[in-house]
Amino acid sequence: MTRLKVAKKNSDTIRWDSLAIKQHQRFRTTMGIKNDLNLQAIDDMIATLRRLKDADGILSTDIWMDVSGISITLSPDYCHGHCATFPRCGNDLRHVQKCLRSLKAQSDLLFRLLDGVDDAITTSNRKYESMTFTNGIRSLPDELLASVFEMGVEPYDSFDNEFPIKMSHICGRFRRIALSTPSLWSKLLSHSSLDETREFLSRSRSAPLSIYVGRSRPNHIQLLNDFLDLVTPYSDRWSSLYLVSSNPMVLLSLHYYYPMPNFSHVIEYFTPRGLGRGINLPRWQMSNLKNFVGHDALPPSRCTSTLTNCYLSFEIEFDLTLLAKTIMQLTSLEILALDFFNRCTHREYHTENENLSAALLPNLKFFKLRLRKWSDNDLISAFIRKCIPVARLISLSITLDFDWYAYVMQNVIEPLLLQSGVYSCLEAFKFDYNAHIENLEALLVKMPQLQHLTICGANGRPIGTEDVFKVDVETPWSPYPPLKSLSFLEATNLDESYLTALVNKLKNSRNFERLHVFRCKNLDERFLRRLNVLMEGKLEWTVSLNTKLIQRM
Repeated sequence: MTRLKVAKKNSDTIRWDSLAIKQHQRFRTTMGIKNDLNLQAIDDMIATLRRLKDADGILSTDIWMDVSGISITLSPDYCHGHCATFPRCGNDLRHVQKCLRSLKAQSDLLFRLLDGVDDAITTSNRKYESMTFTNGIRSLPDELLASVFEMGVEPYDSFDNEFPIKMSHICGRFRRIALSTPSLWSKLLSHSSLDETREFLSRSRSAPLSIYVGRSRPNHIQLLNDFLDLVTPYSDRWSSLYLVSSNPMVLLSLHYYYPMPNFSHVIEYFTPRGLGRGINLPRWQMSNLKNFVGHDALPPSRCTSTLTNCYLSFEIEFDLTLLAKTIMQLTSLEILALDFFNRCTHREYHTENENLSAALLPNLKFFKLRLRKWSDNDLISAFIRKCIPVARLISLSITLDFDWYAYVMQNVIEPLLLQSGVYSCLEAFKFDYNAHIENLEALLVKMPQLQHLTICGANGRPIGTEDVFKVDVETPWSPYPPLKSLSFLEATNLDESYLTALVNKLKNSRNFERLHVFRCKNLDERFLRRLNVLMEGKLEWTVSLNTKLIQRM
């Protein structure tokens, strides 16, 4: 009986050892770890972990390297004058060298294991997300799933309308939900077949419609006319109107069909790119327009009291005076983005003898400015100074497209920002650091409520250098107590010692939540991993466009 028990125990042990070996091999394969790992480093790491466990998880120098009894402060001169101690000094030196070799081998082992762990996390995340997605979809109520479907419709894609069709062909439940969700079928494209347009109109029931006009196809003018014949009777349901063609024949057709209509239900209006000189858009009235995207075009008349969001870009020469007069009438505007590609002449805008109201753009909260190669920056600066209440903004973004714009930032934009007073409401500020702000510290001090700071194209030590390198690392970054997030985008050669000091400051701030280092070059990912540990998981990064963000759980 005893022999049978021993034999069974040995059999179980062999079976368990075999299973453990297979699991270990599978682990090594999954982790992508090669078979040439330093076995001595593994033994040393195991011994280190045992010492760490015996020390109740408290890290100290002795955990990694036993230096007890070693006179590491002895100098060669001391050893030369004390020959009796020289043999021991040599032994100590050899021991320290051995420890250093072991530590370097353990460091290499840790990083290779960490690479494998990251890959395993990524693989496990994919499986986990797939399983939770499937289980979550099954448990979602139909109403929530319908909302998910609605979010899948891309409003700025004017090429195809396949998403709702694909959703309705996945399974019986998806088809039932898709067919009972009218908004999923409310996007109508002028280049689609008339049969498809009729089907979408039928399935959209009474939902507001998004109309996309002008995508070219063979015989596109006749197709457009047929499309307009079909959708014009439903113009009282039009909610969004996208003109995606600057073809003069298309615009003439629109003039013919709608000479002076009032689309009172349209709340979004997008004009086409590439409008040539002398080509005019239809003069439509949209008395309830809220969102406008204009390319070389200004908002339609009679919407000045309703428009809340406005994005304007100018690729040809434009009249800055007319732009200023138009913007000053937008009393409900909350978000304004201006993109200047081209020139305006000096005679087109004058700032003298103009009495502007103190309540200019009283509701403006977000302003985004982008200057291109040929824009007249002095005139635009004067325009902003007169027309944009910069000091009352909540969010400000400035983008300059060329490196040689550094002088523009220093001579034009920087004085404008510094002379605009205290930004008592500003919570988010973004700018391109290629256009260097010499007095950035002085500017940020004027932003006492700043919560989100984004710096693009940074290098070296971009911000807070003197304050960051104070000896007392426990002192938070004092000038910016409300700061919640700091982002470096497309940075190059960021100083690692600077980032380490910066992290030591930020992590002690009571409000700080996240540091982003995205699409950055010449940064060692091992350093970023250590930085993430130092920040207790508050760092997110990508080191280049081709490097995926390592997700932390």
